[in-house]
Amino acid sequence: MNKMNLELFKIALKNIKERRLRSWLTMIGIFIGITAVVSLISLGEGLSNAVNEQFKFLGTDKITITPAGLQGPPGSNTGNAKLTQQDIDVIEKVRGVKAVSYRVMQTANVKFKDTTKFRLVAGLPTDPSSAEITESVGFRIETGRKIQDGDKYKVMIGNDYAEEDNPFKQTITTKDHIYINDERYDVVGIMKKLGNALIDRAIVVHIDHAKEIFDLEDEVSVIIVQINEGEDTETVAERIERKMRNDRDLEEGKEDFEVIIPTQIIETFNNVIDIIVYIIVGIAGISLVVGGIGIMNTMYTSILERRKEIGIMKAIGAKNSDIASIFLFESGILGSVGGIIGIILGFFLAYLTELVVAFLWMEGVLLAHYPVWLVIGMLIFSFLVGTFFGTFPALRAAKLNPIEALRK
Repeated sequence: MNKMNLELFKIALKNIKERRLRSWLTMIGIFIGITAVVSLISLGEGLSNAVNEQFKFLGTDKITITPAGLQGPPGSNTGNAKLTQQDIDVIEKVRGVKAVSYRVMQTANVKFKDTTKFRLVAGLPTDPSSAEITESVGFRIETGRKIQDGDKYKVMIGNDYAEEDNPFKQTITTKDHIYINDERYDVVGIMKKLGNALIDRAIVVHIDHAKEIFDLEDEVSVIIVQINEGEDTETVAERIERKMRNDRDLEEGKEDFEVIIPTQIIETFNNVIDIIVYIIVGIAGISLVVGGIGIMNTMYTSILERRKEIGIMKAIGAKNSDIASIFLFESGILGSVGGIIGIILGFFLAYLTELVVAFLWMEGVLLAHYPVWLVIGMLIFSFLVGTFFGTFPALRAAKLNPIEALRK
């Protein structure tokens, strides 16, 4: 920016400061739109990362079966669909299936010392084939021992609990005990750090005991299938679906269960997130247009108020381009400042959503992601919105006849 442009920029900044209230009101539309875009994209990126992180541990040789319509926290299915031992027996006989594991997952009140939290409790089987699958998806011991057959009132915990920065704000060791639904459990093992919130903050008991805790009889929350080497995942998934459908005497398309392969659910979930983000961003775009029109209106009003000032500047030698530059700088500053405020509020709103999800469900499940490209993109976009809607007023100001301006 040369010296002349710097002086014009200072004039534009001075004009905005002299009309603070109007400037703030003008920027409302801009920062509301930017806030919505930034918060939603940040949360969308965070959700995509969480899903990709969760399912990458399953690998391409595993298939997941869940009750149909499973929504919300694991084990929170409110419909009538259930998975049972009968389903496990059917799946084990499907061609291409190497091993079958399963687990129970429910939320419960967990207390450590004086702090009580609503946490996810998982029940895992300990037979060799199930244990192999369980370890392959991240349930590996770092300190102490694994849950064993016959274990009752024993738990192994995720690695986050071994650190002070955990939901209980106190380090838990294998010498400690916790309470699940008011029953005492000794901590016998701490799992390895995985970087996956669901596992790093899991509390694990033996599956038989989990069924007792939650009164589930032979019901399970999810079934995980490992296929034989060389088998096609989609083909085996279709066989499983067909066998389960026949066993349950269901028509095709009316299944009360879902057979999911990792690539399928990642693709589906990301598509859903993208659609939601696009729709909301489109709605937020309307707010940005309204904000831009507000900038245009403010600039036109400013021209009417400053006709004499513009006339004097032209009379003492200011060029049309100088006058236009002042108004373009003003509109650009309004757009940029609105963008900066919007980015800050967007990050705050995304963080607030994290806290709400952590409070209502479980910490670490939803972590907003704040990519650098989003910040840079929104700064540039807000500046362009401001300058675009300030272009017509700037050109009008530049074309004012100095004699007419001074006369009026």
